[in-house]
Order: sequence, then structure tokens, then C-alpha cells
Amino acid sequence: MHNAEWRIGEIDFSKLPFHPRSLEDILLVIDNANGTAKSILGYDLERCRESYWYNHNFLSTEGHFIKPVVLIRTPDNYVTVLDGNHRLAALFSLGANNFKGLQWWLGV
Repeated sequence: MHNAEWRIGEIDFSKLPFHPRSLEDILLVIDNANGTAKSILGYDLERCRESYWYNHNFLSTEGHFIKPVVLIRTPDNYVTVLDGNHRLAALFSLGANNFKGLQWWLGV
């Protein structure tokens, strides 16, 4: 990762090939916000839920992320989330196709 070249840009997040583990993390944040993650994990993630709803409300009101998400492209051509699972969970639950021009940092 320290050898990655970093660039900032805008992308349609609905078309990114997320790494399965990153997608699983994003979906778990959504499940937690809906109250179903506790049954999966066996414990409550209140802070995670608060962060999700904060980002959900910010994105739905302002139309952009509070700060760009940070992603890195893996050797197998997936995108892994380094910072931004709660922002992306909010985006996915609001409908990624409804938002254009959202910023990201991408390491390649």
C-alpha cells in the first residue's frame, strides 16, 4: 500500500467491483443500522449505528460525502475499502444510482 499511487476523483460507486470482504463489511453496517446485526454478531454495535445514521442524514441532505472514501485496487482488480464503510453503507441504502460526482481517494 505504501507503494501505491494515490489520486482523487469522482466515480459512479454503483459500478465498482468491491472486494467481497469489503462488500460484506458494508452490508453488515446496513444490517446493524436496521437492527439485525446483533443476531449475527451476538453483540450490539451502537457506535457503528450512530455513524451510519450520521452519514446517511448528511448524504441525503447535502448530496455528497462528508469526506471522500479511501479505496485501493487489489491485484485481482477488486476495490477494497480502507476508510468509508459507513459512508458507502449510507450510499447503498439511499441508492448509489441517485448520487453522481461523489469523491474518492484511490490507490493503484
